Amino acid sequence: MLVREIIKCACFAVIKIMCITLMGFAASKLSGFNTQVRSIFSKLIFTYFMPCVVLYQVATAIDTISELKELWILPVASIIHTSLQFFPVLIASYIIRIPKEERSLYSFVLGFANVMYIPMAVIEALTGETDELGENAKSKANQYICAYQISFMVTFFIIGYDYFSLTTREPENKGKNDSQIKEPGEVAIEMEETQPVEKKDEVSKEFEVKQSTKSEEISKDIETPKPSKEEDKNIPKEDETLTKEDENIPKEDETLTKEDENIPKEDKTLNKEGSTNIQTEEMIKIDKTSSKEEDSKVDETISNNKKDMSGESSKINKMKIEIDKFKKKLHKIKKTVCYPFVYVWNKLPSIVRSSIKNFFSPPTICTIIGVILMLLKWVRDPLFIRTDWSIIGRCINYMGSAAVFCALFLLGGSFEKGPFGSSIPFWKIVIGVFVRMVLFPAVSWVCTFFMWKYDILPSNKVFYFVLQMESFAPPAINGLIVVNVCYPKGVKSCSAILFWCYMFAILNIIFGVVLSMKSLEWK
Repeated sequence: MLVREIIKCACFAVIKIMCITLMGFAASKLSGFNTQVRSIFSKLIFTYFMPCVVLYQVATAIDTISELKELWILPVASIIHTSLQFFPVLIASYIIRIPKEERSLYSFVLGFANVMYIPMAVIEALTGETDELGENAKSKANQYICAYQISFMVTFFIIGYDYFSLTTREPENKGKNDSQIKEPGEVAIEMEETQPVEKKDEVSKEFEVKQSTKSEEISKDIETPKPSKEEDKNIPKEDETLTKEDENIPKEDETLTKEDENIPKEDKTLNKEGSTNIQTEEMIKIDKTSSKEEDSKVDETISNNKKDMSGESSKINKMKIEIDKFKKKLHKIKKTVCYPFVYVWNKLPSIVRSSIKNFFSPPTICTIIGVILMLLKWVRDPLFIRTDWSIIGRCINYMGSAAVFCALFLLGGSFEKGPFGSSIPFWKIVIGVFVRMVLFPAVSWVCTFFMWKYDILPSNKVFYFVLQMESFAPPAINGLIVVNVCYPKGVKSCSAILFWCYMFAILNIIFGVVLSMKSLEWK
C-alpha cells in the first residue's frame, strides 16, 4: 500500500472523529449541552453502553485469539503502558516544581490513556476506508481492545483514583482542623460576618414594623380630642328622640291584633282541603310498605355480599401477615449470614473500601463475566453465537455500538471552556504534553515493533496494530469526571490539559496510523 493512500485513509479516519467531536462542541454552545447534562450523559455511557461492548467483545474473543499468549499479553502490555505513561509525567512534575495539589492533578490526567474509545474510533473509521488489516478486522480489534482494558480498569479505578483522592483531600482536612482550633469568640464573629444577607434584612424589616406600629399608636392618641361642653349639652336631645321612638311601639301591637282576627277564615279553607289529602296519604302508605319490602330484600343481598367480602379480606390479611413473617425470617437469616462480612468490611480502611467499590464498576464486572463466558463455551455459544437464543448477544452488541459515537460527542462537549482559566502555567502543560504524547509513543512504538518483528509478540496484524494505537492514545476523558468529583477547583486546569492533548493528538494519531500501516510491510 502506497504512503499517499495510507495518509489519505488516516486523514479520513481522523476527519470522521473530528466531525462527531465538533458536533458535541457545537451542542455545548448552542443546545444546552452543559456540565450537568454531560455528567448524566457520561453516566449513561459508562453504565449501559460501555459494559455492553465489553461483555460482547470479551465473551466472543476466544474465537479469534487462537493462542493463550495473546490473551495474557494484552493485560500485561496495558500495565507496562500505564506505568510508562504515569511515572515519567510524575517525575517531570517534580522537576518543573508544580505544587502538590496541582502535581497530583497533572500526573493523574496525563498518566492514564483513553484505551477504549479513541482506538475503537480510529479502527472503525480506518476499516471503512481500507481492507489492509484483513477480514473482520473491526470485530477482532474490538476484542483485543476489550482484553487490553481489563487491567487498565484495575489500575485506573484503584491506583489512580485512590492516589488522586488522597492527595487532594489531605489539604481540605487540614483546613478543617485549623478552623476547629480557633477560639469561640473568633468563630462567633465569623458566623456573624458570614450570616446570610436575607436573614439580616428580615430582622431589620421586623424591627422597622414594630417601630412603625408604636408611632401610629402614639399619633392616634394625640389626634383624638376630648369632648367639649357644647357636645355635653347635645346629649339630652338624643334622649328625647329615643322616647319618641318608644311611643310608636303600641301602634304596631294594634296592627298585630287585627291580623289575628283573620285566622279563623283561613282554618275553614284548610278543613275543606284536609278531606282531599286523606286519600293521598293512604296511597303513600301503600307505596311505603312496598318500598320497605324491596329495601329489606336489597339489605339482605348487601349483607350477604359483605359477609363474602369480609371472608375474602380476612384471607388476604392472613396472607399478608404470613408474607410479613416470612420476610422477617429472611431478614434475620440475611443478618446472621452477612454479619461477619459486614464486620470485616467496617474494619477495613477507607482506602481499601473505596478501591473495592471502584473496582466493581459496571465495565469491570462485565469483563469478569465475559472472561467466564469465554472459558465456558457450552454456555456462551447458545447465547452469543448459535441457536435462536443468540439474539441476546446480538442485542447486547447492537446496544454497545452506540458507545463510541456517544463518547466522541461527549469529548467535544467537554471542550466548552477551552484552554482558558488554568492555574498551571502554559509552558508546564507543554512539557507534560511533550513527555506524554511524544517521548512515550516513540519508545513504545520502537519496542513493540522489534518484539513483533522477531516473533516475541503474535504475528497477527490486527494484534500489532491495536498495540501501536494504544501507544498513541491521548489521555482519558474519565479523568475529567474524577477531578470534578474529588477536586472541583481543578476542573479548569484539567480541561486545559485535555484540550491541548487532543489538539496535538490529531497530528499524533495520523502519524501513528501511517507509520504503523507502513511498518506492516517491513516484516
